[in-house]
Amino acid sequence: MTRVSEELRWRIVALRQDAMWSYGAISRHLGIPRSTVRDQVLRFEETDAVQDRPRAGRPPVMDSDDTERVTQAVRSDPFVTLPELQGELRKHNVTVSQSTICRRLRSVGLNSYRPLKFPRLEESHKAARLRWCRQHRSWTTPQQWRQVVFTDESRFCVRWTDGRIRVRRLRGTRLSEQAAVQWAERRGGAGGSIMVWGGISWSHKSALVLVDGTLNGQQYRDKILEAVAIPFGLESVGPGFLLQDDNAPPHRCSLVNAFHEEHFDCSHMEWPSRSPDLNPIEQMWDQLGRAIARRGVQRLADLIPAVMEEWDAIPQFRVQRLFRSMRSRCGSVISARGGATGY
Repeated sequence: MTRVSEELRWRIVALRQDAMWSYGAISRHLGIPRSTVRDQVLRFEETDAVQDRPRAGRPPVMDSDDTERVTQAVRSDPFVTLPELQGELRKHNVTVSQSTICRRLRSVGLNSYRPLKFPRLEESHKAARLRWCRQHRSWTTPQQWRQVVFTDESRFCVRWTDGRIRVRRLRGTRLSEQAAVQWAERRGGAGGSIMVWGGISWSHKSALVLVDGTLNGQQYRDKILEAVAIPFGLESVGPGFLLQDDNAPPHRCSLVNAFHEEHFDCSHMEWPSRSPDLNPIEQMWDQLGRAIARRGVQRLADLIPAVMEEWDAIPQFRVQRLFRSMRSRCGSVISARGGATGY
């Protein structure tokens, strides 16, 4: 039998006893099964009450006060763990299993999710993001965004460890800062890793560049910009293309700035700091990482060719789909007043 509130039970009884409605009419009117209506009416006729009958079996270990206690703890700290909640209940002489706590939290809508992760954003970052998105929201894919080459570096590990945690929150609150993780640095991995640079345009993907050691300004200028990025942009877009990169120190050092001033065949795009959600190539890295995980690479020697092969295998229509999302990305940042988005 479908569980219904006490208020709804009295409505069923009133419609049957006072208004003389049929079971079917009450069922259609209230949107509940006909069998539920019948059972509630029969219960009232037998007991002159609508409350549940006393049930046999073990009484619940957690009462309403205990449920309220763990609910308040989760709302105060969405990242609190089940063992911590068990410890809190033990302070009140209540010993329960983690599954019992889990069920009680789900009953009040506090389900467990993987949290949204985004960089730590200060007010200055939000203001810069908001200003940039307002300037570029009117750009269209056929005219402006097709002139852009998006670039970035990413690290891939043989055995990735992401420090996976869970958060308990209400549905629809994923973007709230209380239910998200703000990170300053990406976590590393085990078994060895490689860093690669890549670029995407509307019509092509660049070749991946393997970064040796720590990326510095000279390496970025000589091995990436001059050797790969500029030729790729000229070939795939043409003279005057916009080159995007983030504000990492190697991208903004004096050597690189001088290089951009000497090259008039492309423009260096202004970019707001800490804005990976605005860069569509981040989704490319995510797709690439999942593909590498499916291959189950076990050795560093196998990781390099696997990354190159999976990058080449990403179809260009997916890249174009990401380019088309730029207006939506800008709109999401504006709606969040410069804050984090779901991208």
